[in-house]
Amino acid sequence: MKSRGPGARQIYEALRTQILAGTYQTGSALPSSRALASELGVARATVTAAYEQLSAEGFISSRQGARAEVVAVIDRQERSAPRQPMPAPGQLSRYGERLAQRPAAALPVDQPALDFRYGDLAASDFPAMMWRRAILGALAQRPERLSYGDPAGSHRLRLALQAYLWRARTLRCEAEQIIIVSGSQQGLDLCARLLLDPGDSVVVEDPCYPMARDIFAAAGGEVLPVAADQDGLDAARLAGVKARLAYVTPSHQFPLGSILSIARRHRLLAWAQAADAYLIEDDYDSEYRYDINPVPPLYGLGAGQNVIYLGTVSKTLSPTMRLGYLVITPGLVPVFTRAKQIMDRHSPALEQDALATLLESGAYERHIRRIRRRMAERRGTLLDALKLNSATK
Repeated sequence: MKSRGPGARQIYEALRTQILAGTYQTGSALPSSRALASELGVARATVTAAYEQLSAEGFISSRQGARAEVVAVIDRQERSAPRQPMPAPGQLSRYGERLAQRPAAALPVDQPALDFRYGDLAASDFPAMMWRRAILGALAQRPERLSYGDPAGSHRLRLALQAYLWRARTLRCEAEQIIIVSGSQQGLDLCARLLLDPGDSVVVEDPCYPMARDIFAAAGGEVLPVAADQDGLDAARLAGVKARLAYVTPSHQFPLGSILSIARRHRLLAWAQAADAYLIEDDYDSEYRYDINPVPPLYGLGAGQNVIYLGTVSKTLSPTMRLGYLVITPGLVPVFTRAKQIMDRHSPALEQDALATLLESGAYERHIRRIRRRMAERRGTLLDALKLNSATK
């Protein structure tokens, strides 16, 4: 029967193009001829013929009993980001068109000479042994049947977070008001999708976290920047402003680092109630306080009315973990749960169980105290160096 897969020439050209483009780096192994033949649905001899041609032209080297390896190619084509074709009119939704018009966030540069990137954690800061034990414990307790979980998140984790938020942030809520999300970014996206219509106004701090601004703009919101200073967002400027949402970082303004004063907190809450608007309180790094006690969240000050609280473990464990949580009013729970379900079913179950174990045992808070001391030492070293540099000028 004639093979329906590609011929030797097609396989040769595809591999040659990938080698020249750098998809296969020098020294990397190609799939075995048997494995590639099975994958492509062709005879093994077809793949062998393609490999022999590549070897003859000096692209790969092979020896008996070993997989073929790519050799150094002097005239390798310059690798560049592929050009993104512009979508034809009518191919994108209005959401897609708005997103296409906004520049993508820059990816981090590997090994910068001076690393002042925010949000990253040193590899040594991650509690590897603690996390490994928690993961192994979660694996040992896995149910007999693996199935989809609660879209709102593991009930065990939500109970553990309920207790933790009261201990660490004096925030009172029911476990059912907590929605586990895949990082704070997804939490913001849920808020934008469910609480904004295109053309609605959204108040943001100026300056503010750019990815939050991008989410609201992509959802069709009209972004209204309001100046922030040494006392946080200037809530007096909200007089007469009509908006559906206001996004704030009251415990540690991003990127200025200021704390929203108590007078402005009350004024902001009063505005939200009068405007029938929601405040999204992004409490992204309140664990890191060095010179003052933790600042109570807006959520507690306003008894949870008109406030959506957003938390994350990205700054305490790792941004690669993609675990965060929303604390919302009871009336919003059903629609947020449904939206989470159709977005990605639920956040990773294994990681949720592991985090619950750390919270229940107190290991998470011990880790926070340890990493807070480390960060305080690094901060002190930086401030001392800046003072010394200023004094020598």
